[in-house]
Amino acid sequence: MGCHTWCAYKADRPIEVARKLWIKEQIKLINLWKEMLDNPKHELRCNMRWTEEYIQYIVKVFERQLRMVEKGLCNVAVMNKQPDLSYYIEGKGFFKNCDDHANQFRIGGYPEDQIFSKEECLKFIEKNKDKIEFFDDTYKRLDDFWDMYPDGYMHFG
Repeated sequence: MGCHTWCAYKADRPIEVARKLWIKEQIKLINLWKEMLDNPKHELRCNMRWTEEYIQYIVKVFERQLRMVEKGLCNVAVMNKQPDLSYYIEGKGFFKNCDDHANQFRIGGYPEDQIFSKEECLKFIEKNKDKIEFFDDTYKRLDDFWDMYPDGYMHFG
């Protein structure tokens, strides 16, 4: 069995919204690491065998990242590190995974191809048909996805 086909739709997420989401998640992450710093018997700290020095280092790095983002820096990094299953692709935009559109077919070899239209998708299938595992409803599901999200995004993993 090959790797999954992942489909995403283009979403509008202004940098201000993305920054707020990123900051909220970063603060949670910093608090988790500080909790581990304060509690030498923290389960995660013990399981991973992280030293106090290592945890202090990570807290400093995460706090520095937070300050930079709060100043309005690192916008591409912010878009790339959103808390939901999403992707920012330079020049193409911001995409969020579709829960109801995935795995139209499977393919071996984990290709790094990125597909942004129905036409590109059909060309990819034709070029790789000997590596693809099709399902009974593959083409119907592809049609449904591309009809619903003509500016969507498909990748493999």
